[in-house]
Amino acid sequence: MRKIRPPAGIPVLHETVETLRLQHHLTREALARLADMPLSTVDRICQNRHRPTPANLTKLLRVLNLDTWQHRHLHELFESAAPLPSTDELRGLLSGPAITDHLDHYDNRDILVVYFDPLRTVLTANRAFHRVVPGLEHVEDNFALWLFTPTARTILDNWEAEALRLVTTLRAALGHHRDSPRAHHLFRQLRAYPEFNRLWETTAGHVTYGRRPPTPMHLHTPDTHEHRTLCFEVHEFGGHTDIHVIHATYDPPAPTG
Repeated sequence: MRKIRPPAGIPVLHETVETLRLQHHLTREALARLADMPLSTVDRICQNRHRPTPANLTKLLRVLNLDTWQHRHLHELFESAAPLPSTDELRGLLSGPAITDHLDHYDNRDILVVYFDPLRTVLTANRAFHRVVPGLEHVEDNFALWLFTPTARTILDNWEAEALRLVTTLRAALGHHRDSPRAHHLFRQLRAYPEFNRLWETTAGHVTYGRRPPTPMHLHTPDTHEHRTLCFEVHEFGGHTDIHVIHATYDPPAPTG
């Protein structure tokens, strides 16, 4: 069995199947036998010379013993890539006074609010969020890029866990939007960070969808250097699957008066 070499690029179906096969220590012959498929078909799928039928995909997924998120990821890679609107288009959906009032309302309660797209680009956020994520404007307003800056390491107490979660979440999003120029641009930028490359390689084949279970984030605030815990609620915005809104509250809340 040859050494597992994680895919170097954005996830695609045949490379992901190969990675998972090797992680399960299966030869192609063994995979074909267990899936009750001709070896020639498995070879062509793994070499990207043949798109599996839905029935054959189901057989492969059964043999590879995937978790729920991996099942979803493989099905998304099987389907056509999802389009991803531009950030200007998405921000246009958030330009009304109701959004401004919403952000201001939670600012007054010291609750962080941020709207982001699948690639973790911040579309808009309130001041409470920006106080905790300083310098975001220097990395194209992208939280994923910010997380691999020295600033993020000084703020997040559980940086490794947060980075691990982000990498597996991004793998799912990049695969879903794998034909988007924005996805490829972000991936090239992230590849410049050695820590991203390390986590990308060590988590090959693993994906996460959303912050589930809803684990808290531990940090110390840049302005006061207090150790705080943030708890999250994440929702789609108005039925738009490309926009999610996070409300993050401190636990315990900051003292008042």
